[in-house]
Amino acid sequence: LNLTVHNKGIIIYPNGLTGPDIKNNVQRVRFVSAPDDIITVMVSVANLAEERQPFSLVVSGCIRVGPAPPSTVPSTHPTAKYRPSFSPSKTDAPSKTLSMEPSYIPSSRPSFTTLKSLRISHKSKILRFEKSNMFDIIPKRNLRLTNISIHMIATGGRILEIWSRRGSWNEAPNDESKWEFLGSKEVTGGGVRKYTSIDASWLNFFMEAGKIYGFYIRFGDGLRGLVTSVSKIKVASVYKQNKYIEILTGPSPTALFGNSNSYLYEWQGKLKYLICENCSNDNLCIENDKDKFYLKTKKDGQVILKTCKYLSYKKN
Repeated sequence: LNLTVHNKGIIIYPNGLTGPDIKNNVQRVRFVSAPDDIITVMVSVANLAEERQPFSLVVSGCIRVGPAPPSTVPSTHPTAKYRPSFSPSKTDAPSKTLSMEPSYIPSSRPSFTTLKSLRISHKSKILRFEKSNMFDIIPKRNLRLTNISIHMIATGGRILEIWSRRGSWNEAPNDESKWEFLGSKEVTGGGVRKYTSIDASWLNFFMEAGKIYGFYIRFGDGLRGLVTSVSKIKVASVYKQNKYIEILTGPSPTALFGNSNSYLYEWQGKLKYLICENCSNDNLCIENDKDKFYLKTKKDGQVILKTCKYLSYKKN
């Protein structure tokens, strides 16, 4: 799906691009409008693997809402013959019989996801303020990264960028083409030894157990401000871990994908992620593509793949 905003004959594309964003399923358009502007927001179909594709659209800002309800008829011809339903789906009527005791048997599909976190605190008394951090994450279980918090010295607003890649940062520290730009957000720091949460909608990152994922966090203005500490261990060594995830050391490039100084750093912050409790030795979740996990199980003696309902993330 492609998101575009039309204003006075000008087409505004998402995520700061000059054309459609063909990589990200979370797209955002930010713009300044004048009074009495009529803004048209369009969600068009680029390519569908299925007959229907649900999606969500959020609009924020100073908006004047008229007395008439929004029209369900598109202003131009739709690019696909399928449209989302505007009538709610029917559900079974709730039971009118009260239960005296809570039931321990789920009445519908259970949730097997558990929210976990890994907190990295300063151990060194000497604090360093750097422009960026590169580091690796190795999940021990299949998980979905949902949020990142950082340590930043400034209490004012700064634009923070996050990049990632499948594989270690050490394989392409200076090659931007080997990295994927996840997104940027203006964050307001809480100061030293206080977490600053990114809390961005585009932070839905799927990670397969045993694989290496490189991360690159930097300020968009290229100035210092990330609180970090110099590591005393080797390159790409584990300095923080729990039973779900490992964090490895990395450099601090002085410019965008530029050279680093002679130090090796331990990124400081906090990770939040979802764990699929349905994964076990008998039912092993595997990542088949970027957006879905599949449950490897057996039926009638044959191994089959079934979509994991708890880690797979459908475009919405």
